[in-house]
Amino acid sequence: MTSKITLDSSVIISHLSADVHKDEVLAAMEWLLRSKTELFLPLICYAEVWTGVELSKQDKRRQIARELQNLIRSSRIMIVSDNVGIARDAARAQAEYKRRGGQREALIPDFLIGHAAIR
Repeated sequence: MTSKITLDSSVIISHLSADVHKDEVLAAMEWLLRSKTELFLPLICYAEVWTGVELSKQDKRRQIARELQNLIRSSRIMIVSDNVGIARDAARAQAEYKRRGGQREALIPDFLIGHAAIR
């Protein structure tokens, strides 16, 4: 049986920015690849990562974009384009959160990511 995991943008960002978690992230990615786990990245997460590419200094932008493409290719990450069903499920979840008294306003991206993972 093949496992499937949906990645959050923070995993990719950690790798690209070489933050304090980069080694652990790389080790986890390598383990997932060895275990034949299918990796998915929701389109909204890709957009979050690409925002960092766009905000990077002009002279580093191409290098970072290349690193991102290499990571996606070498890790066989499949980019999940959001669809209407996922959007409706996420909106329904956010509405339920609000009905139950949730106070945070900007949660729809997190609900989209979660419902992309469910599908």
